[in-house]
Amino acid sequence: MFSSSLSSSGPLCERCVKIFVEFPRIERYIYGGEALNKTVLVFNDREKQQYPGLRSLALGTCVGCRILLNGLIEQNGSRLVQHVLDVESDSAPPQVYVKSKQTRSSSHVRKIKIHHRYNEPFLAAELAFCENPGDMISSSQVWAPQPSSTFDGLGSVGSWLDNCLKDHPECHHPPSRLPTRLIDVGPPDGSKEPCLRQSSDLQSAQAIHDRYIALSHCWGSSEAQCKTTTSTLPAHLVEIPHHLLPPTFRDAVKVTRRLNVRYLWIDSLCIVQDDTADWSHESSLMASVYSEAFLTIAATASANSSEGLFRDRVGAVFTEMWKPKKSLSEGMEDSFIVKDPADVSPDTVEKRHIAIGHWPKLDDLLWDTPLFSRGWTLQETVLSRRMVHFTSNQLIWQCWSRLLSEDSVINQTRQDYSYLVLPSGPTHSSVRLSWQSWVEDYSGRRLSKNEDRMAAIAGLTTYVAELANDEPLLGLWKKTLADDLLWRPWATTNPTQIEDAPISEFPSWSWLSIPRRIMCSRRSLLNEHITLLDARILWTAEKFSSKLKLGDLILRAKTQPCELVPDASWVYSVSECDARKIRLSSKWVLDRPSCLSRVHASHTFCTLIGDNRARSDYEIGAWYCLITEVIDPEQNIHVRLGMTEFKENHFAGIEPRTITLR
Repeated sequence: MFSSSLSSSGPLCERCVKIFVEFPRIERYIYGGEALNKTVLVFNDREKQQYPGLRSLALGTCVGCRILLNGLIEQNGSRLVQHVLDVESDSAPPQVYVKSKQTRSSSHVRKIKIHHRYNEPFLAAELAFCENPGDMISSSQVWAPQPSSTFDGLGSVGSWLDNCLKDHPECHHPPSRLPTRLIDVGPPDGSKEPCLRQSSDLQSAQAIHDRYIALSHCWGSSEAQCKTTTSTLPAHLVEIPHHLLPPTFRDAVKVTRRLNVRYLWIDSLCIVQDDTADWSHESSLMASVYSEAFLTIAATASANSSEGLFRDRVGAVFTEMWKPKKSLSEGMEDSFIVKDPADVSPDTVEKRHIAIGHWPKLDDLLWDTPLFSRGWTLQETVLSRRMVHFTSNQLIWQCWSRLLSEDSVINQTRQDYSYLVLPSGPTHSSVRLSWQSWVEDYSGRRLSKNEDRMAAIAGLTTYVAELANDEPLLGLWKKTLADDLLWRPWATTNPTQIEDAPISEFPSWSWLSIPRRIMCSRRSLLNEHITLLDARILWTAEKFSSKLKLGDLILRAKTQPCELVPDASWVYSVSECDARKIRLSSKWVLDRPSCLSRVHASHTFCTLIGDNRARSDYEIGAWYCLITEVIDPEQNIHVRLGMTEFKENHFAGIEPRTITLR
């Protein structure tokens, strides 16, 4: 945060009054002749305010100028200092530009963006400021001048909860079931130690339905002392000593009590960790655990449970200014007095406070955090109807309607983020868009155990299967199988850094088998050239959450032997065809670098999946194939090596065959 030397009050220069104080006018941006639904607030005179060079900012006496310079230094580091020395000696030094925009949350809060020398990204800063923050400080200390903790933001959680319960009907649904076990956190005063309770013993207490809180967190070694196992289960049903809980769990108990909720769900305590049957069963119920929770607490900034929920934060920078009283300024611009008020009568002006802090970026507060890199937490985030993120410097509220920040800078709809959107109905487009967004996000996340790759999205899979009335096929779907088979690894400029070993627990045709991020197909096939005869997917116990015994697809498909013409890359495509083999030269996409050595073998085939060629004879589309290797010629069993596309139909006259894709 900002240097303490900036906390002194003082008048602002004329430029900073325009940036920090004057109320902007409303302007509607026009794109393509149509006005956007949103309105954007910009300056009265022009959108950008032009400042002198950085050296002038540093030498000025205005506290606003020093805040702008300090923001650039804070967010750019020592590179900025050298840049100033390099460019300020120019005959026409580059200038600083500042853009201000009011937030949708509050008329008191505005966002400020600073950039320097043609908006170079490494010389930019984003700040936020609040006029008269006193009302906001009463519920949250994020705008307070003194240091505080994110624990002080729990007043905002109460307000968010009240508003959600009152104004968001989409966040409500009738309660259906409780998790198998819950932690009874005891009364709010902490006079009783937490203990584990079987929900079957609580069914008569209807009031607790819809009133338990769930924790979403990253696991760490500290859980070794607080897991529920077959040996600790009897003791945990009596008492879980508070001092044995890791900091994140203790903080979760504190928040639950503060919100006057009696029950809490934590995975490592509510699931018997060394009981395979219990773990498999409870993992398959994750969709209901998080969607039924009254609220989910997210330890977003914590890499493990030893780091706790709460973070210390420094105070906002405060400055003062004086504004003509409304009785004297009616009909005039909403302007502020810049000069020293000692010469101004107190009958004509009133003192105002301005608090200035960092403009929170969702990349820093949410997307690039430990929690969002963990595989299990995707479905926890998506399925929770209400969630509070405990980030590095403030709280973020997420429900099925809104995304809000404690400082009121962020106020967006959930629909602004495609991976957070739950399909509103069983329409093909909405369900498919949501699923593809989830898969592309999830496939790039970390899991401690590769065999959990399906279990960690079992909740989302169950949700989509029921909504779309479709059959899941290990990350793919029966109704859209042809298009789903055409996934591909995310593009990379350095294949040598890719983890090459496949995840052997899953078949090659599923994206679950490769330990890297993938891209889903969005080709909208007009013609499908495969027929699914059978999907032989068998589990050792619970579907999705136990070990996979078999994962074969029995298909009718056209296949052709193919030959790879190698080059320096491992990305290839079809170039030409002779009477015996399809020759490939530059546009294949292989699933892993090691597949390159296997496509030289004599048992490499192209298996036609579909095409999106236009229906008229004179228009040409593309044909899409999987690159497969026959590992059992007698049974005609193929494994996937990659995929390709080409502009000519090399399968004319070829009869479909029955193959097993494994």
